[in-house]
Amino acid sequence: MTSPAHNGAASTSTDRESNGDTPARPAIASTGIGRITPRSACEPCRTRKIKCTGERPTCARCQKQGKECIYANATTSWSYIAALEERIRGLEGERAQWIGQQDPEHSNKRQRLDGSTPPELPPSPSLQRRFSSGGGSGTVHPPERQAMINELPSVHPVLIPFDRSALPPPQHIHELLSHFFLYTNAAFPLFHIPTLQRQVDVVCFSDDLVNRSDLAAVLFALAIGAASLFRTSPLHSLLSPRAESFFHMAMRFTMHGVGFNSLARLQIQVAHLIFVLYNPNAGNAWDLAGAAARHALGMGLHHEWDDQVKTPLEREMGRRLFWITYSLDVMMCVVVARPPVIPDQWINAELPSIYDDSLITDTTIHAGDLSPLKAASLQVYRLRRIQCEILTRLHASKSPPATSWFETMTERLDQWLVICPEGAGYANSDWQTLHYHASISMLHRPSRANPTPDREAVTKALISSREVLRRSKDMYRMGRVNFNWLTMHNLFIQGVTYLNCLWQSRQNGWNIVPSSVDAFLDVHVCSSLMEGVAAITPGTSGIRNAFEAVSEKVIRQVMSSNERQTSPIHNNPLEVFLVHPLGDMNGDEWDRTVAVVLQRLP
Repeated sequence: MTSPAHNGAASTSTDRESNGDTPARPAIASTGIGRITPRSACEPCRTRKIKCTGERPTCARCQKQGKECIYANATTSWSYIAALEERIRGLEGERAQWIGQQDPEHSNKRQRLDGSTPPELPPSPSLQRRFSSGGGSGTVHPPERQAMINELPSVHPVLIPFDRSALPPPQHIHELLSHFFLYTNAAFPLFHIPTLQRQVDVVCFSDDLVNRSDLAAVLFALAIGAASLFRTSPLHSLLSPRAESFFHMAMRFTMHGVGFNSLARLQIQVAHLIFVLYNPNAGNAWDLAGAAARHALGMGLHHEWDDQVKTPLEREMGRRLFWITYSLDVMMCVVVARPPVIPDQWINAELPSIYDDSLITDTTIHAGDLSPLKAASLQVYRLRRIQCEILTRLHASKSPPATSWFETMTERLDQWLVICPEGAGYANSDWQTLHYHASISMLHRPSRANPTPDREAVTKALISSREVLRRSKDMYRMGRVNFNWLTMHNLFIQGVTYLNCLWQSRQNGWNIVPSSVDAFLDVHVCSSLMEGVAAITPGTSGIRNAFEAVSEKVIRQVMSSNERQTSPIHNNPLEVFLVHPLGDMNGDEWDRTVAVVLQRLP
């Protein structure tokens, strides 16, 4: 039922529009989470204690009485906002005119679509999503079909010329794309391979005009393929330096946002994030991960809907991009002990298809053989869900979990490792084992909800953190360490976990630590790896120096005497690194934190 105030606002708005004035703003505004919130009353109505209709810049009562209408806490001038809105309308007009000049067929298509019988539209995921609040209550339904027709600029992207002389020879293009498909795309299937192959044919091997979304997709695939080449690859020295040039070309064609629907924009956002994880100079991983998560949630991709408008391919790509975004968010939070952005209880989206991309079309998903690469990627998503539950329970709450919860999570991780398919590409068998131990270490080290693990937990954390360090060393020697920024933080958190186990063992008199020589060698492995990765990863010298300073003091204490402390010290100096989220600290913050820890160590 509509309240009188709302009716008044609507009638006032109609009156003002009929008089040619600026339309009044509604008395209620959507909060974007499935409910509405009344606007504040203006100061004259508040002072006289009368009901205010809440329009801005002038409410109905103040307009009728000719009074100045002022709202409290108005930090932004409404005249300034009106000017910005007018500027936006002007830019939209210029954009439409430019599109018409670039695409002569656009006006003919508009005339045909304005006829009495609307033709069947090409799929447009940006117009088909529903948005739901975090708790799943309340939905905003998609626009009517005629409203979808009116969004032609996003459905029919602009065709532009492209200088193909900037591309490498055809043989190198095929080799980069093959590496991208078999390595990065195996764990993060960003692109539908048949679609990307068609885009590659148009962008790289024809003289036709190309649209921006096709161009950006191909250039990002080439950039990620070049950035992810192993140091041992014969193509590394030749093509790896070209990764940044592909990336800058891709960004140049995505800056304007013309020719991209919502799903394509999310695809490019996630591709940008993955490239930054390979090459930290290309952007801020935290900002990009947050933007991608907000975009995915805003499109409602975290929910599963029975929507007949979407094609099977659109539905598949929506699921795929959501789970990739979710996986990257959790992956980054794991190494800094921070709860993920997208809570598990918000999600009811199904996992993507396990069938090969050649079986997934606009009309149907054909039955056929299962894809080993898809099976590996699905296992990545399942691991991220377990890790998300661990992070949320241990780092978003102070109440200690029951012993049975730790046993359940350990059983789920054990089962996950047992049923893992034979690894391929990024998510190979070494990756699976390494992340299994990283998860066990995360489960049993000190956390906000469990700041003082018992002897059994410390023993498990010691074994798993040591295993992570040793497997990381093997992968580094083979030239297969990627995502250097994440690798640095993972080495740090695992190294500090190992140091904490040494310190706890000494303080509590637990005989769980290997010999002093073994402990020294394990810590040396971590320091050496961090030294090597920091040399090629800008902005990580602070975390390397922090570990060197702290590890030196802990190791000296462990090796100084065989006598053990029998009185436990409840103030754990290393909990600063383990319990509190590290975030993206700069050098000064690392120095201050290290100074605090060193002061607490005996």
